[in-house]
Amino acid sequence: MLISSLILMIGCSNVTTESDTPSNSTNNLEPITFTYNENEYKIVNFYQEFSQYIKEAEKHPDNLDTLYIDTVLEPFTKSVFGEDYGEFISKQWGFGTPTRPKILEEYLLYLNENNNKINDLIIDALKKSTDELSSEDDKVVYILLASPDDVTKMKWLKGVTGMTWDQNVITIQIAPPFLDEDILKFVVAHEYQHAVFFEKNEIGTNATVLEEVMLEGKADTFAQIMYPEVVTPWNDFSTKSQEENTWSYLEKNLNSINASIKDDLFYGNSSKGIPDTSNYKMGNKIMDSFIQENPSISIEEWTEMSADEILEKSKYEAKNQE
Repeated sequence: MLISSLILMIGCSNVTTESDTPSNSTNNLEPITFTYNENEYKIVNFYQEFSQYIKEAEKHPDNLDTLYIDTVLEPFTKSVFGEDYGEFISKQWGFGTPTRPKILEEYLLYLNENNNKINDLIIDALKKSTDELSSEDDKVVYILLASPDDVTKMKWLKGVTGMTWDQNVITIQIAPPFLDEDILKFVVAHEYQHAVFFEKNEIGTNATVLEEVMLEGKADTFAQIMYPEVVTPWNDFSTKSQEENTWSYLEKNLNSINASIKDDLFYGNSSKGIPDTSNYKMGNKIMDSFIQENPSISIEEWTEMSADEILEKSKYEAKNQE
Protein backbone atom coordinates (compact mmCIF):
# COMPACT_ATOMS: atom_id res chain seq x y z
CA MET A 1 0.00 0.00 0.00
CA LEU A 2 2.81 2.41 0.90
CA ILE A 3 4.70 1.84 -2.35
CA SER A 4 1.45 2.06 -4.32
CA SER A 5 0.58 5.38 -2.74
CA LEU A 6 3.94 6.94 -3.57
CA ILE A 7 3.00 6.91 -7.25
CA LEU A 8 0.87 9.99 -6.53
CA MET A 9 2.36 13.38 -5.71
CA ILE A 10 -9.58 16.33 -8.39
CA GLY A 11 -21.58 12.17 -8.56
CA CYS A 12 -24.28 12.85 -7.09
CA SER A 13 -24.83 15.33 -4.30
CA ASN A 14 -25.60 13.78 -0.92
CA VAL A 15 -26.07 16.64 1.51
CA THR A 16 -26.97 15.93 5.13
CA THR A 17 -26.99 18.05 8.25
CA GLU A 18 -23.43 19.06 9.06
CA SER A 19 -21.78 19.66 12.38
CA ASP A 20 -20.86 23.17 13.52
CA THR A 21 -17.89 24.55 11.65
CA PRO A 22 -15.02 23.34 13.80
CA SER A 23 -12.54 26.14 13.09
CA ASN A 24 -13.55 28.06 16.21
CA SER A 25 -11.52 25.76 18.47
CA THR A 26 -9.96 27.57 21.42
CA ASN A 27 -6.68 25.78 20.71
CA ASN A 28 -6.00 26.18 17.02
CA LEU A 29 -3.16 23.64 17.08
CA GLU A 30 -5.32 20.74 18.21
CA PRO A 31 -6.54 18.24 15.58
CA ILE A 32 -9.92 19.21 14.20
CA THR A 33 -12.61 16.59 13.72
CA PHE A 34 -15.95 17.12 12.06
CA THR A 35 -18.74 15.00 10.59
CA TYR A 36 -20.18 15.67 7.16
CA ASN A 37 -22.41 13.45 5.04
CA GLU A 38 -22.10 10.71 7.66
CA ASN A 39 -18.31 10.53 7.41
CA GLU A 40 -15.72 11.73 9.89
CA TYR A 41 -13.02 14.11 8.70
CA LYS A 42 -9.93 15.06 10.66
CA ILE A 43 -7.28 17.70 10.04
CA VAL A 44 -3.98 17.09 11.81
CA ASN A 45 -0.99 19.42 11.69
CA PHE A 46 2.55 18.24 12.30
CA TYR A 47 3.82 21.62 13.49
CA GLN A 48 5.06 20.34 16.85
CA GLU A 49 7.26 17.75 15.14
CA PHE A 50 8.72 20.38 12.81
CA SER A 51 9.33 22.65 15.79
CA GLN A 52 11.29 19.87 17.46
CA TYR A 53 13.33 19.32 14.31
CA ILE A 54 14.20 23.02 14.11
CA LYS A 55 15.39 23.05 17.73
CA GLU A 56 17.50 19.94 17.25
CA ALA A 57 18.89 21.18 13.92
CA GLU A 58 20.26 24.28 15.59
CA LYS A 59 22.11 22.11 18.12
CA HIS A 60 23.32 19.44 15.67
CA PRO A 61 23.66 21.00 12.19
CA ASP A 62 25.87 18.13 10.99
CA ASN A 63 23.23 15.47 11.58
CA LEU A 64 20.19 16.87 9.79
CA ASP A 65 19.14 13.76 7.85
CA THR A 66 18.90 11.57 10.93
CA LEU A 67 17.25 14.33 12.94
CA TYR A 68 14.57 14.91 10.31
CA ILE A 69 13.77 11.22 10.04
CA ASP A 70 13.63 10.83 13.82
CA THR A 71 11.63 13.96 14.65
CA VAL A 72 9.26 14.31 11.67
CA LEU A 73 9.14 11.41 9.22
CA GLU A 74 9.21 8.54 11.69
CA PRO A 75 6.41 10.00 13.85
CA PHE A 76 4.42 10.71 10.69
CA THR A 77 4.72 7.22 9.20
CA LYS A 78 4.05 5.60 12.57
CA SER A 79 0.92 7.74 12.93
CA VAL A 80 -0.30 6.82 9.45
CA PHE A 81 0.90 3.25 8.95
CA GLY A 82 1.73 2.08 12.46
CA GLU A 83 5.32 1.41 11.33
CA ASP A 84 8.49 3.38 10.75
CA TYR A 85 9.00 4.12 7.04
CA GLY A 86 10.83 7.38 7.72
CA GLU A 87 14.03 6.53 5.88
CA PHE A 88 12.11 5.25 2.85
CA ILE A 89 9.90 8.35 2.72
CA SER A 90 12.94 10.63 3.01
CA LYS A 91 14.03 9.55 -0.47
CA GLN A 92 10.78 10.69 -2.11
CA TRP A 93 10.39 14.13 -3.68
CA GLY A 94 9.05 16.65 -1.20
CA PHE A 95 10.10 14.65 1.85
CA GLY A 96 13.83 15.26 1.76
CA THR A 97 15.62 16.85 4.70
CA PRO A 98 15.13 20.64 4.98
CA THR A 99 18.65 22.05 5.29
CA ARG A 100 17.64 25.64 6.08
CA PRO A 101 15.99 25.46 9.51
CA LYS A 102 15.88 29.25 9.93
CA ILE A 103 13.66 29.62 6.87
CA LEU A 104 11.67 26.57 7.95
CA GLU A 105 11.06 28.35 11.25
CA GLU A 106 9.56 31.29 9.33
CA TYR A 107 7.29 28.85 7.50
CA LEU A 108 6.24 27.37 10.83
CA LEU A 109 5.48 30.77 12.34
CA TYR A 110 3.20 31.65 9.43
CA LEU A 111 1.30 28.37 9.60
CA ASN A 112 0.90 28.65 13.37
CA GLU A 113 -0.49 32.17 13.06
CA ASN A 114 -2.77 31.29 10.13
CA ASN A 115 -3.80 27.81 11.21
CA ASN A 116 -7.50 28.66 11.52
CA LYS A 117 -7.59 30.12 8.02
CA ILE A 118 -5.77 27.09 6.55
CA ASN A 119 -8.17 24.74 8.34
CA ASP A 120 -11.18 26.67 7.04
CA LEU A 121 -9.95 26.46 3.45
CA ILE A 122 -9.38 22.71 3.75
CA ILE A 123 -12.75 22.16 5.43
CA ASP A 124 -14.51 24.13 2.71
CA ALA A 125 -12.81 22.08 -0.02
CA LEU A 126 -13.61 18.77 1.69
CA LYS A 127 -17.29 19.67 2.11
CA LYS A 128 -17.61 20.97 -1.44
CA SER A 129 -15.92 17.85 -2.81
CA THR A 130 -18.07 15.53 -0.70
CA ASP A 131 -21.22 17.20 -2.01
CA GLU A 132 -20.23 16.22 -5.55
CA LEU A 133 -18.58 12.85 -4.93
CA SER A 134 -19.71 10.84 -1.94
CA SER A 135 -17.21 8.90 0.15
CA GLU A 136 -17.62 5.61 1.98
CA ASP A 137 -14.64 6.06 4.33
CA ASP A 138 -13.42 8.59 6.88
CA LYS A 139 -10.59 10.90 5.80
CA VAL A 140 -7.59 12.39 7.60
CA VAL A 141 -5.68 15.35 6.16
CA TYR A 142 -2.18 15.91 7.55
CA ILE A 143 -0.67 19.38 7.13
CA LEU A 144 3.12 19.45 6.80
CA LEU A 145 5.62 22.16 5.95
CA ALA A 146 7.20 22.06 2.52
CA SER A 147 10.98 22.18 2.51
CA PRO A 148 12.62 25.56 1.74
CA ASP A 149 15.10 23.50 -0.29
CA ASP A 150 12.31 22.92 -2.83
CA VAL A 151 11.73 26.65 -3.29
CA THR A 152 11.82 26.68 -7.11
CA LYS A 153 9.33 23.84 -7.49
CA MET A 154 7.05 25.08 -4.70
CA LYS A 155 6.94 28.56 -6.22
CA TRP A 156 5.88 26.99 -9.52
CA LEU A 157 3.26 24.91 -7.69
CA LYS A 158 1.94 28.09 -6.03
CA GLY A 159 2.90 26.97 -2.57
CA VAL A 160 1.00 23.70 -2.27
CA THR A 161 1.60 20.05 -3.05
CA GLY A 162 -0.37 17.01 -1.96
CA MET A 163 -0.22 13.24 -1.82
CA THR A 164 -2.88 10.58 -1.27
CA TRP A 165 -1.54 7.57 0.61
CA ASP A 166 -4.68 5.43 0.58
CA GLN A 167 -8.46 5.80 0.84
CA ASN A 168 -8.16 7.44 4.26
CA VAL A 169 -5.00 9.56 4.36
CA ILE A 170 -4.00 12.73 2.51
CA THR A 171 -0.98 14.96 3.11
CA ILE A 172 -0.83 18.63 2.18
CA GLN A 173 2.55 20.37 2.20
CA ILE A 174 2.61 24.16 2.25
CA ALA A 175 5.30 26.72 1.40
CA PRO A 176 3.84 29.96 2.89
CA PRO A 177 5.78 32.51 0.77
CA PHE A 178 4.04 31.24 -2.36
CA LEU A 179 0.70 30.06 -0.94
CA ASP A 180 -2.26 30.58 -3.25
CA GLU A 181 -5.44 29.88 -1.28
CA ASP A 182 -7.43 28.87 -4.36
CA ILE A 183 -4.73 26.39 -5.33
CA LEU A 184 -4.88 24.94 -1.81
CA LYS A 185 -8.58 24.19 -2.21
CA PHE A 186 -7.97 22.81 -5.71
CA VAL A 187 -5.25 20.46 -4.44
CA VAL A 188 -7.46 19.24 -1.57
CA ALA A 189 -10.23 18.45 -4.07
CA HIS A 190 -7.74 16.68 -6.35
CA GLU A 191 -6.43 14.51 -3.51
CA TYR A 192 -9.96 13.83 -2.23
CA GLN A 193 -10.89 12.35 -5.61
CA HIS A 194 -7.85 10.08 -5.42
CA ALA A 195 -8.92 8.93 -1.95
CA VAL A 196 -12.44 8.08 -3.13
CA PHE A 197 -10.98 6.21 -6.12
CA PHE A 198 -8.84 4.16 -3.73
CA GLU A 199 -11.89 3.11 -1.74
CA LYS A 200 -12.62 0.52 -4.42
CA ASN A 201 -9.45 0.39 -6.49
CA GLU A 202 -5.76 -0.32 -6.03
CA ILE A 203 -2.88 0.94 -8.08
CA GLY A 204 0.74 -0.03 -7.59
CA THR A 205 4.08 -0.11 -9.33
CA ASN A 206 2.62 -2.54 -11.86
CA ALA A 207 0.08 0.05 -12.99
CA THR A 208 0.22 0.79 -16.70
CA VAL A 209 1.26 4.16 -18.08
CA LEU A 210 -2.33 4.80 -19.16
CA GLU A 211 -3.68 3.96 -15.71
CA GLU A 212 -1.36 6.47 -14.07
CA VAL A 213 -2.16 9.14 -16.66
CA MET A 214 -5.90 8.71 -16.14
CA LEU A 215 -5.51 8.61 -12.37
CA GLU A 216 -4.20 12.18 -12.50
CA GLY A 217 -6.53 13.24 -15.30
CA LYS A 218 -9.60 12.21 -13.30
CA ALA A 219 -8.40 13.98 -10.14
CA ASP A 220 -7.52 17.20 -11.94
CA THR A 221 -10.80 17.17 -13.86
CA PHE A 222 -12.75 16.75 -10.63
CA ALA A 223 -10.90 19.66 -9.01
CA GLN A 224 -11.50 21.80 -12.09
CA ILE A 225 -15.23 21.06 -11.87
CA MET A 226 -15.13 22.13 -8.22
CA TYR A 227 -13.07 25.26 -8.90
CA PRO A 228 -13.46 26.24 -12.59
CA GLU A 229 -11.92 29.66 -11.98
CA VAL A 230 -8.58 28.20 -10.83
CA VAL A 231 -5.76 28.04 -13.37
CA THR A 232 -2.97 25.64 -12.47
CA PRO A 233 0.52 25.66 -14.00
CA TRP A 234 0.66 21.92 -14.61
CA ASN A 235 -2.47 20.88 -16.49
CA ASP A 236 -2.20 22.12 -20.09
CA PHE A 237 0.25 21.98 -22.97
CA SER A 238 1.91 25.18 -24.16
CA THR A 239 1.74 24.16 -27.82
CA LYS A 240 -0.17 21.74 -30.01
CA SER A 241 3.08 20.03 -30.99
CA GLN A 242 3.75 19.22 -27.34
CA GLU A 243 0.37 17.55 -27.11
CA GLU A 244 0.94 15.63 -30.36
CA ASN A 245 4.40 14.45 -29.26
CA THR A 246 3.11 13.36 -25.88
CA TRP A 247 0.13 11.54 -27.33
CA SER A 248 2.32 9.73 -29.85
CA TYR A 249 4.60 8.61 -27.04
CA LEU A 250 1.72 7.57 -24.80
CA GLU A 251 -0.07 5.72 -27.60
CA LYS A 252 3.00 3.52 -28.15
CA ASN A 253 3.30 2.77 -24.44
CA LEU A 254 -0.27 2.60 -23.15
CA ASN A 255 0.16 -0.77 -21.45
CA SER A 256 3.78 -0.41 -20.40
CA ILE A 257 4.74 -0.50 -16.73
CA ASN A 258 8.25 0.78 -17.43
CA ALA A 259 9.30 3.31 -14.78
CA SER A 260 11.48 5.31 -17.19
CA ILE A 261 8.50 5.90 -19.49
CA LYS A 262 6.43 7.08 -16.52
CA ASP A 263 9.31 9.38 -15.54
CA ASP A 264 9.41 10.84 -19.07
CA LEU A 265 5.77 11.84 -18.71
CA PHE A 266 6.11 13.22 -15.19
CA TYR A 267 9.52 14.91 -15.35
CA GLY A 268 9.47 15.61 -19.08
CA ASN A 269 11.93 14.63 -21.83
CA SER A 270 13.04 17.52 -24.00
CA SER A 271 14.70 15.23 -26.55
CA LYS A 272 11.27 13.72 -27.25
CA GLY A 273 9.40 17.02 -27.10
CA ILE A 274 7.58 16.01 -23.93
CA PRO A 275 7.15 18.71 -21.24
CA ASP A 276 7.09 17.99 -17.53
CA THR A 277 3.82 16.93 -15.85
CA SER A 278 2.65 15.54 -19.19
CA ASN A 279 0.85 12.76 -17.32
CA TYR A 280 -1.44 15.44 -15.86
CA LYS A 281 -1.68 17.36 -19.13
CA MET A 282 -2.50 14.27 -21.18
CA GLY A 283 -4.95 12.97 -18.61
CA ASN A 284 -6.77 16.30 -18.69
CA LYS A 285 -6.99 16.28 -22.48
CA ILE A 286 -8.45 12.78 -22.54
CA MET A 287 -10.91 13.64 -19.76
CA ASP A 288 -11.98 16.83 -21.57
CA SER A 289 -12.77 14.75 -24.64
CA PHE A 290 -14.49 12.09 -22.52
CA ILE A 291 -16.83 14.61 -20.89
CA GLN A 292 -17.64 16.23 -24.24
CA GLU A 293 -18.57 12.83 -25.67
CA ASN A 294 -20.36 11.56 -22.53
CA PRO A 295 -21.98 14.49 -20.72
CA SER A 296 -24.58 12.27 -19.03
CA ILE A 297 -22.01 10.07 -17.24
CA SER A 298 -21.75 11.23 -13.63
CA ILE A 299 -18.59 11.99 -11.69
CA GLU A 300 -19.24 8.96 -9.52
CA GLU A 301 -19.51 6.72 -12.59
CA TRP A 302 -16.36 7.93 -14.33
CA THR A 303 -14.41 7.81 -11.07
CA GLU A 304 -15.00 4.04 -11.09
CA MET A 305 -14.36 3.51 -14.82
CA SER A 306 -11.18 1.82 -15.95
CA ALA A 307 -8.53 3.84 -17.78
CA ASP A 308 -9.10 1.78 -20.93
CA GLU A 309 -12.82 2.50 -20.93
CA ILE A 310 -12.26 6.20 -20.34
CA LEU A 311 -9.88 6.38 -23.30
CA GLU A 312 -12.25 4.41 -25.54
CA LYS A 313 -15.31 6.46 -24.67
CA SER A 314 -13.35 9.72 -24.93
CA LYS A 315 -12.74 9.07 -28.66
CA TYR A 316 -9.51 11.01 -28.16
CA GLU A 317 -7.55 8.35 -30.02
CA ALA A 318 -9.89 8.45 -33.01
CA LYS A 319 -9.87 12.25 -33.11
CA ASN A 320 -6.07 12.25 -33.32
CA GLN A 321 -6.12 9.85 -36.26
CA GLU A 322 -8.33 12.08 -38.38
